[in-house]
Amino acid sequence: MLIDRVYGTLAALLVLSAGLATAQAVRDPLDGSSVQLPEPRLWNRAGGEDPDGCVHSIEADGSWRIAALDDVIAFPRTGLALKREHLQREFTPEQLAELRELLRRRSESGFELSDTYVTAAEVYLALGEAAGVGRAQIGDLFLRAAWAVRGGVEIPGATSFRPQTVAEGFTRLSELERQLEQEQTRLNGVDRVLDSLDRARGYLARLAPQSAGSRLAVEQVRHALFAVEQEALRLKAELPPEVQGPAPAERFVLLAWAAQRVGDPLARDRWLRRVSGEFGARLKGQVQALRAAFTAEEQLLARAGEHYAAALEQQLPAAEEARVACLLGETLRRRGQDGSEAYARALRAAPESAGGLRAKQLLESKR
Repeated sequence: MLIDRVYGTLAALLVLSAGLATAQAVRDPLDGSSVQLPEPRLWNRAGGEDPDGCVHSIEADGSWRIAALDDVIAFPRTGLALKREHLQREFTPEQLAELRELLRRRSESGFELSDTYVTAAEVYLALGEAAGVGRAQIGDLFLRAAWAVRGGVEIPGATSFRPQTVAEGFTRLSELERQLEQEQTRLNGVDRVLDSLDRARGYLARLAPQSAGSRLAVEQVRHALFAVEQEALRLKAELPPEVQGPAPAERFVLLAWAAQRVGDPLARDRWLRRVSGEFGARLKGQVQALRAAFTAEEQLLARAGEHYAAALEQQLPAAEEARVACLLGETLRRRGQDGSEAYARALRAAPESAGGLRAKQLLESKR
């Protein structure tokens, strides 16, 4: 498709630009070590956008990544994580001691991207008001940690789901669900026909016609059964290969992942439960990894929501109030709770802002 070629060209240009970016030396305030800090990578929206603002970018080589996840930097020796704009700041001896103790407790978290964002959030919480980072911004850090978990999931066929708007995401998921159910209905109908044909052949085999006319009639019926069987097999062959097996497990997994992206945990869990049989056993490891990722994401969304709710207790500019309220609604909805009150607040605060418009789409959605 033309749009895919355009996205591919843009991705190549962006990657080339990122590769030409210069690196600068940055000092770790905890131990004085120096690391090379590359410039932020450019990104595109080729993989679509989720209702909570998570943008999926596609690189020139076709790999996916979550955009906007390079504004926090982790120092590998100490594990300290800071926003880019704070890399040059100075800390008091008391703050340094507090940060060292915090990082000692978090030393077992590893260096996953989600851990980096959680660490940054906890660093700013430990520093308090002196850090100059408000509760809404801390909520953003936890939300991005949730995005990092979402981006760590690799699903075959994911390129077929690239919604660019909230409404498109819900519509596209419904289309995928309806398409699969229709294919399954057709498959079940064809399989029932083939089963009936086998039974009919069994009945014919037990017959013992005596006259030439009877034997001819049996052969004519057998020929008719063969013609029906060929037509049924042709219809079955027209179905996608993954539907023709005992259980289209890969499709179920893809639908679960798509439901997670649009924030429908009920649909997500319903599709995962359908992964069974021989193919389900083969995908057991992948399904377990998916469930673990979904659980981790929900936990991070809950932490983000706590800080968004706290931020809304303060006086905020109208557009920021709408943004934070909409994101609070998303952290609730994506965990199976009611986010409509938060969306309504976003609409009241600034209906024409980005947060207000997104909240309106989410309130109007059918899922």
